[in-house]
Amino acid sequence: MLPLLMYLFPDVQKIIHRFENAPPIIQKYHCAECGKSFYATPTSLTEGWGCTYCDANKPIEERYKKLIDFAGKGQYEPLEPFRSLNLKLKIYHKICGETIQIKPRKFIFDHVRCICENRLNERDVRKRLEEFRNYEFISYDRGSLIITMRSKGCGHVFSCKFYNFLKCPGCRICRPRNMTTELYTERVHNLTGDEYTVLGEFVVQRTKIAIKHNKCGKIQEYKPSAFLDSQRCNACNSLIVKKSKRFLGKRVCFTL
Repeated sequence: MLPLLMYLFPDVQKIIHRFENAPPIIQKYHCAECGKSFYATPTSLTEGWGCTYCDANKPIEERYKKLIDFAGKGQYEPLEPFRSLNLKLKIYHKICGETIQIKPRKFIFDHVRCICENRLNERDVRKRLEEFRNYEFISYDRGSLIITMRSKGCGHVFSCKFYNFLKCPGCRICRPRNMTTELYTERVHNLTGDEYTVLGEFVVQRTKIAIKHNKCGKIQEYKPSAFLDSQRCNACNSLIVKKSKRFLGKRVCFTL
């Protein structure tokens, strides 16, 4: 570096003058919590490093969570206890719902984040959502990863997180996140009237629930989301299919 400095600043006094007038890298700060003065860099404070005296009395786990919270702007949460800056740990991304494995040093100092922060733009999001033909894309907020969609089936306009929709596509008004047995029973009644009766208790959309077909009396277990997507009584549907095949067969024989 010395030859380079000599080339850029032939006059030694000029470079000395620059260093003398430059703001100090390490500055003195006063802690309002403990009342002591400590030295730090302005950058370290913005990254979550606080008073050295106060931090020394805190458990390392608490300090680690604070650094992750500051560096990730409240969007990340550590899932494993801190072991080392160079050992990969699981960190949960609250925005997209994904869990990443990363070295704490990379996250805190090198600003490495979840891949979704760099790759998601409206064009990519729109292209992914075009696969769901029963829904119409309206808008996308890149900061929060919130999408707004319209269901072509029920006509509802709803908003939800992009990755949550990919995992469980569906109208968030017809199928809210906090679904209850009473609310699910109401949805079934709105779709089928008195033809079906919900007998079981709703747990989650993937846990089967007992529903009775009042016309034939058959009780069958359905995935709640599958029933809302038009799955119905297997016994009656298979009977309809058999009759249709029999009718078509006779019609073909008659034609021949």
